[in-house]
Amino acid sequence: MDHPIDWEKVEFFKNAEFDLSGLENYFITKNFIQGDIIIDSNVKNTKLYILLSGNCTVNKGELVLHTIKPNHIFGEISSLLLLPVNADIQ
Repeated sequence: MDHPIDWEKVEFFKNAEFDLSGLENYFITKNFIQGDIIIDSNVKNTKLYILLSGNCTVNKGELVLHTIKPNHIFGEISSLLLLPVNADIQ
């Protein structure tokens, strides 16, 4: 993995009561450039993402609904619960 993950900083795992060492072996690092669509609302999502650096926006059309900051996860609801994606993330 190119960027080691500090699990204590990742909001989703912050208060985990179990050992997270080795969990990073189940993740791959992928770099995006500004403007890339990471999750497309027209495509089924099967991935959970951890944002290590930069910011992402959650968009519905031209409307920005939310900004995702580093050390937060996204895509978890659609990938884990197999629910439709209702916004783009870029």
